[in-house]
Parts: sequence; C-alpha cells; structure tokens
Amino acid sequence: LDDDGLPFPTDVIQHRLRQIEATYKQEVEQLRRQVRELQHRLDIRHCYPTPAEPQMDYEDDFTCLKESDGSENEEFYSDHSEDCLSEASWEPVDKRETEVTRWVPDHMASHCFNCDCEFWLAKRRHHCRNCGNVFCAGCCHLKLPIPDQQLYDPVLVCNSCYDHIQVSRARELMSQHLKKPIATASS
Repeated sequence: LDDDGLPFPTDVIQHRLRQIEATYKQEVEQLRRQVRELQHRLDIRHCYPTPAEPQMDYEDDFTCLKESDGSENEEFYSDHSEDCLSEASWEPVDKRETEVTRWVPDHMASHCFNCDCEFWLAKRRHHCRNCGNVFCAGCCHLKLPIPDQQLYDPVLVCNSCYDHIQVSRARELMSQHLKKPIATASS
C-alpha cells in the first residue's frame, strides 16, 4: 500500500514518475547537504576570521556548486549572481523557521500516540500542531501559540508538547531576566 492507503498502480507511466521523483529527492538532498556544508564554512569564517584572509570571497564555493551540478546554464548565473554572493546578502536563518511540521495521516493512526486508545466514531483523532502526531481528545486538548511555526493564536497541542513548550518558554524568560542589568540604588 502507498502512503495514502491505496495500492501501488502498475502503470508504466506511474512507475517512471516514481523513478523521476526518487531521483529528484536525491538531488534535493544532495543540494541540502551542500548548503549545510557552505553554511557551516560560512559560520566558521565569521566566528574565526583569519588575518591572512582580508575579505571573504565566496566565488570558489559558488564555482564548486556549479561544477558539482554539472549544468552550464548561463541564464542561471546572471550578472546579479556576484551581488548575491556578497557577505551583506547572507541572512542568518533559524532552522526552526524553515522546517514544517508534518502531520501523520489519519489513515496511518488507528490508536492514540499517547494512551494507545483506539479511534472510532465517538473517539476522534486530533493532530498536535507542534509534533504532528495523532492523539485522542484527552491527550490533545491544551492550547498554546507556537510562534516558531508562525502560529500566533493558541492551537491544539498534545500534553507532551505543552509541557516541553512551557519549560522552554520558562527557560527563555529566565535567561532574559538574568541578562538584564541589576539596578542598584544610589544614596
């Protein structure tokens, strides 16, 4: 059975499409690895600048990516590409902001992920908006905003995620409180 619960089609065209999709996923993963490597190298250069390197030059990294891609598409590498490689154009991206919570499909969950009760007409499924797992109403009834996922209004979260988010927020508030200078009374 496929992810959607339907049997795999035996059509030749569908088979070819799955092959193309698999190849595409491999290419995307390879590009993600290259981006992570370049980001890591960039972070290291920012944290530990060397005196022998007066100005960072990312053209070698760009050329490396171009050669590893194997394509010589000149339209892709326009005159503006060099501008995009300047240090000023790099903007730090929080990894949490780019990741999407993937929900477990309803047909894949016949039981609650927490208490293992079976779902049926009167026992409905509820997705935790933070982890994406499926829970019963008793295990997923709490609501919190999740700004990391651009969910600013309170949304359903499971008990475990609720506790985790609350602890994380308490730590964050505590660290912000500790960073504030202590006011002293002068006499």
